[in-house]
Amino acid sequence: MMNEFLAHNRDNLIARCIEKVAKRPKRATTVQQLKNGVPMFIDQLTS
Repeated sequence: MMNEFLAHNRDNLIARCIEKVAKRPKRATTVQQLKNGVPMFIDQLTS
């Protein structure tokens, strides 16, 4: 059930996470980390 939710809402979840991180105070987070981190985490959860 959780796998289905994550797979079905993957793009929306990624966009929301990136948006929330962007609102945080400046940190050493790179664009590359944002593009890879959340998608990789969701992929690990669903595999």
